[in-house]
Amino acid sequence: LKCFQSNFILVFFNFEQPVISYTQKTWKLESGEPMHAESGYWRPKPDGSIEVVIAQSTGLVEVQ
Repeated sequence: LKCFQSNFILVFFNFEQPVISYTQKTWKLESGEPMHAESGYWRPKPDGSIEVVIAQSTGLVEVQ
């Protein structure tokens, strides 16, 4: 693998509801070329666990 530097931004936003939106983007630092992105929602469940739904730029969707 060739080494490179990257940067990312991670944003959580609360809509004043029991859910938090999540967005993440990663890009190569030198060229600005996008590498990865995903977004989704985090929601607390009555049993104390957290439901997480994430959609990635690759088309993969996760529900945990």
